[in-house]
Amino acid sequence: MGSGVLSARETRGGERRGQRFRRTDGRSGPLYGVNPAPRPVGAPPARRPGRRIVRTAPRGAATFARVNTVFTLSAGEELPALTDAFAREHAGWDVEPLRAHVTALAHAFVDASVQGLVLGLITDGVTVSSFTESLMRGLASLVESVAGKLVHQVLKKAPRDVLMDAGQFFTSRVARLPDVAQPVIAVPMTPDNAAALQLAIESVEKDALVRAMAGVVDDSLDYLFVAAFAVIPVGPLTRRAVDAGGHAMRSGGKSASARAIRNASNDEHKDLADFIARRRAELP
Repeated sequence: MGSGVLSARETRGGERRGQRFRRTDGRSGPLYGVNPAPRPVGAPPARRPGRRIVRTAPRGAATFARVNTVFTLSAGEELPALTDAFAREHAGWDVEPLRAHVTALAHAFVDASVQGLVLGLITDGVTVSSFTESLMRGLASLVESVAGKLVHQVLKKAPRDVLMDAGQFFTSRVARLPDVAQPVIAVPMTPDNAAALQLAIESVEKDALVRAMAGVVDDSLDYLFVAAFAVIPVGPLTRRAVDAGGHAMRSGGKSASARAIRNASNDEHKDLADFIARRRAELP
């Protein structure tokens, strides 16, 4: 996703985390991306005079320092193709072609995240009631709407250096894992949330499943949404919109999954536990 699960630019502790996941342009190792860094890792982006930007560290970023468990989301077909093109050609693009490509890349990233995290429950072998399906599709619409609008707002007038940072970030989230045939988005799980996944798989109990999916929502939003706007500079007004959007997605995701699980049958609980087991991967 090269890049590792967490890029060195996302927090000041990036160099330390890089001991496990090193940025590399080669396609080898347990986890890699497809993005040759356009500038040295850790180098600050150019800043326009007088432009006030707000950066915040990803929520819970320190807990990802040593990652063994990831929750995998299919990257689909469009996102890997766009990241490959960005890696090969971005250096030669003028700003408007770059903007068009990065915007398409960002929307493909949102689509793949929503498909994998929300609609995957419906499409990946989990038996759900019509009520649960309606709930999940409503949540998918919320996430797509909030994230899509924020992406458009940030990128429509962004300078070249911000577009490069954005493209580099989205590209860094596409990974190849051992024994997984297709590219994935591999969300690193905190130790507590990884343990919750294991308990849900083993027990197939309602409360354990609710706790596990709450952890998936938290770590996914931290890695896919919060971290994006820690890398991409935004002004104070946009920062408030980002924070509000993130809160809406976090609370909506937890509420929808908990409600669906509590109304599900025992067979549906078993399907969900199997879904979690399929999506969980252990890194060497």
